[in-house]
Amino acid sequence: MKFTVGYRLPTEYGSMVDIIRDFRDDIVECYFAMPGDPSGRGSLAVQHGALDIPSVETFWNEMREIVRMGVRPVLLYNASCYGKEAISEAFESYILKNVCEVKDLLGVACITTTSPFVAETVRAHFPDIELRASVNMRLYSLAALECLAPLFDSFYVAKELNRDMAALKRIRTWCDAHGKQIHLLANSGCLYHCPWQTDHDNRVAHEGEIAENCNVMQRYPSHCWDFIAQEENQARILQNTWIRPEDVNYYSGVTGVMKLATRMHSDPRRVVEAYVRRGFDGNLLTLFEPSYVPVMGGLIVDNMKFPTSWIKKVTTCGHVCDTCEYCHKVWAKVT
Repeated sequence: MKFTVGYRLPTEYGSMVDIIRDFRDDIVECYFAMPGDPSGRGSLAVQHGALDIPSVETFWNEMREIVRMGVRPVLLYNASCYGKEAISEAFESYILKNVCEVKDLLGVACITTTSPFVAETVRAHFPDIELRASVNMRLYSLAALECLAPLFDSFYVAKELNRDMAALKRIRTWCDAHGKQIHLLANSGCLYHCPWQTDHDNRVAHEGEIAENCNVMQRYPSHCWDFIAQEENQARILQNTWIRPEDVNYYSGVTGVMKLATRMHSDPRRVVEAYVRRGFDGNLLTLFEPSYVPVMGGLIVDNMKFPTSWIKKVTTCGHVCDTCEYCHKVWAKVT
């Protein structure tokens, strides 16, 4: 199993250049959005609503180093909303300008997007660039993939399918038959079928505009944090979509590449090392994005205490959580 990691600017824990260099044999792609662009996470190199030029220069310099190591650059257009510009001629021109710039400076192996308009634009002008459907498209079924097959070369399937091995194997069989590839996101901390995801993703896509307003104070970034902050709901963390580092190889018959969410993670080295090593001795929540650690009241989830039956059980159980106590029993052991 290889990994694709998200670019982030350097932190106190080091730079993505250093992390990728240290784990180069296991990292095949680095994904990124253009500085200042809306995407599935906060805009890169933006401070106080404006582009920070030194940060932009750092981004380009580091991405050049990463590409020189032989890592494939993957450009993101994965925001959930592009507003009034979503199908505009101006947006089309902007996409083409950006792709040309990235091709000249880095090369572009792949573009991951939520937008059919972006995909159609890229396909029309750059037919050799791989097009990948974003995990934010929430592709739950073969029916969805069949609709997108004429346009996309590869797919991030919905995170929830990480807990449905039978569905993943059906999709892998279909992908093999149709010359497509399936990819998984390993360390999302999001709730299973989160009812707040649409609202949250749209807020993230428009965060630049939102920041210009006088807004009503929000306690947490999204309502899911309020939900998990309530002790009676915390066991549901085990019902979510994440894959433990120890269980990566369980998916080897489904995909050869897993995505690690590192663009907003405070310690991407911790994440990459855990998944590359296939093991982690610590609080499992600290590997996820989001982690919910700030609302857990000091409670930790001891990754070393999971039962050996865990991965087989949670990928074959049918997720009928209202009549099952398995995750609640495991929660009592690991916390």
